[in-house]
Amino acid sequence: MATTGTEVATGQTVKKYMIGLFLQMGEGYKRVKKSTTLDISFNSETETYDFIADKNPTESLKSYSPQISQDLTMIKGEDDFEYIYEQMMKSVPNNEEVNTKALLVFMFDGDKTEGYKAWEVDAKLIFDTLSGVDSKINFNINFASDIRVGVAKVSGGTVTFSEPSKV
Repeated sequence: MATTGTEVATGQTVKKYMIGLFLQMGEGYKRVKKSTTLDISFNSETETYDFIADKNPTESLKSYSPQISQDLTMIKGEDDFEYIYEQMMKSVPNNEEVNTKALLVFMFDGDKTEGYKAWEVDAKLIFDTLSGVDSKINFNINFASDIRVGVAKVSGGTVTFSEPSKV
C-alpha cells in the first residue's frame, strides 16, 4: 500500500539513504553517514503457551529490545567519526555508559514540507571493536526507552523532531 504524501513513487524500492540515522551530538542531531550497514535488530522476546484447548502451542510477543549495529568508517574530520571516537576514548577506559538520543527518519514516508515519519529514542552506545586494518569502529546503538513516534523535518544540516499533540 502506498503512503500518501510521500516523495517515493509506488513501486520504487526504498534505498539505504532514505532511512536516516541521527545521533544527538552536542546540541543537535547529526547524521551517521560513514557507516556501511544499517540493520535494525528488533530482538523480539516471546513466550510460548501450550493451551489445553489448542492442538498446537501459541507464541505471544512479550517485548522488543531494538538495537542498531554500526561499522563506522574512521574518516578524520567527519562529525560522526569525531563524536564516536571521542565517546569511545572517554567511556571504554572508565567502564562508563554513553547515553545519547537516536533518531530514525524514514525519508520515504512523508515529504520535505510536512516532514517524515520518525522514531526518537534514548540510546546507549556500546562499543565492540576498533579495527585499524579495516579503519572501522564497530558499536551498537541500544534503545534505552520507549520509542517516541513523531515527525522529523530535515532542512540543510538541521533536524527537528516533534511528537503529535496528545488529545
